[in-house]
Amino acid sequence: MPSTSVFTVALSMLFLVSAAAVGPAAAAPTNSDALDQIDVQETEINDANLTAEEIIETHEQRVESLETVSVTIRSNHSSDSYSSSPSTSSMWIDFADEQMRTEHSSEYGDTITVRNESGSVTYDAEDNTVSESEIAFSDMNPAEHGFFGFTVTEQAELTYEGTEELNGTETYRLDADYRTETADTEQDGTIWINAETYMPVQYEISIDSDRYSYESTVQFENLRINETIPDEQFNIDIPDDAEQPDYSTPAFESYDSESELRQNASQSVPEPELPDSYTFDSGYATDGESHASVSLTYTDGEDGSVTVTQYNSTTGTSYFS
Repeated sequence: MPSTSVFTVALSMLFLVSAAAVGPAAAAPTNSDALDQIDVQETEINDANLTAEEIIETHEQRVESLETVSVTIRSNHSSDSYSSSPSTSSMWIDFADEQMRTEHSSEYGDTITVRNESGSVTYDAEDNTVSESEIAFSDMNPAEHGFFGFTVTEQAELTYEGTEELNGTETYRLDADYRTETADTEQDGTIWINAETYMPVQYEISIDSDRYSYESTVQFENLRINETIPDEQFNIDIPDDAEQPDYSTPAFESYDSESELRQNASQSVPEPELPDSYTFDSGYATDGESHASVSLTYTDGEDGSVTVTQYNSTTGTSYFS
């Protein structure tokens, strides 16, 4: 039976792993200091009568209960306007102590970002540069801003297609049939949820229209949850001769009031059509020379939440999640 719940791929994950953020710098751990990560895999499946809605609800409960997470995320995005763009991000997150480390690698370079309760710092070893911002962990808590790359919404009909083994892991496969107001646009999505942990293993999305096409695949590997992460993992060894480029990071502002966000945002703010039970919970807006973004999160007062994010760049490109 199709579920009335749906998921939308959230490109905010890309923003989280690549945005510069800021905080105190200290000694960087070596590779041997990092956690020896292993896949969490179980193949015993006894939930033949599960629905897509129940699977997503259990996933959301698991996310809310997270204390720590370490995971490697491999992404590949392509469209008719640019070629394939692969990237890899290894992340360590301590929700209790509000700190996270991201090691991001792509064709544009390799960076290490640490974000904590004070702010964030990003170090580029190849260029030997460091950049800082005042964006703190609480400003962009990954659990509240599309950490796993998708959010439950009302934009598509989600259907549980049964169990499927993917890369040696038993998963629940969920297919999404998107409802769009544009007749010439087709959107399809698939997500594979680990049948043991209820955490995502992979998701794919494709968008086709008369104006553009887009494809995205994101894989989650070496997932470990609620295991102790050494404090040293959240430090960076910044050389004394590291340069700090003379450029400004995007201004960031968080909001508890939707009216204030709409009044102060420098760009247009999306107006999602949501059930009456959903009300505004929180939001943020960034404003920089090269790009700006705005994000709004709504909740139904219970377990349901919807996050809508819009990004604009100086190239004139806008996209939603």
